[in-house]
Amino acid sequence: PFTVAVNSVAIYCHITLHFGFFLTIINNLPDWLAMRVFPPFRPVIEFRWVMEKQIADVLANQKAEAKPSGGRKTVFSEMVASDIPRSELRPGRLLQEAQSLVGAGFETTAWTLTIGTFHILDNPSVLSRLKSELEEAMPDARSILPLLELEKLPYLSAVSKEGKPTNHSMIHLHVS
Repeated sequence: PFTVAVNSVAIYCHITLHFGFFLTIINNLPDWLAMRVFPPFRPVIEFRWVMEKQIADVLANQKAEAKPSGGRKTVFSEMVASDIPRSELRPGRLLQEAQSLVGAGFETTAWTLTIGTFHILDNPSVLSRLKSELEEAMPDARSILPLLELEKLPYLSAVSKEGKPTNHSMIHLHVS
């Protein structure tokens, strides 16, 4: 939903580029009104609420080793545990960090995986060889190898490297 929301909100970028006050108006509206007037913004606002809650939880637990209630480390908990000056650990700053991380990482990763998957499926010899290597390495599909073991599979590694965004030869996927 967040990807769809960001893509649907992206059409407003052209407007806000030329009419910056438009974004200022939207940002200053109460959330309930912004979601009603601009429905595509709803998932983005809801995402912000989730991030604000997570940030509040991490900041509330600073003295308890900065681990969130689930016990897993997060970017937030690592920032709180780091030597970043406390003045930099304001909720607003952490929210900006969260939005930057998600914004920078989700669409590029999704697009890379989509294009890579298309080319694997579109090339029967690559798909067959990849499936063979995986079936040999993991005879029981319910028992997936740890990442370190998967990284040792030569054809899987080659296909993965071929699909990286910096490598534009994905269309010519011929791994020997």
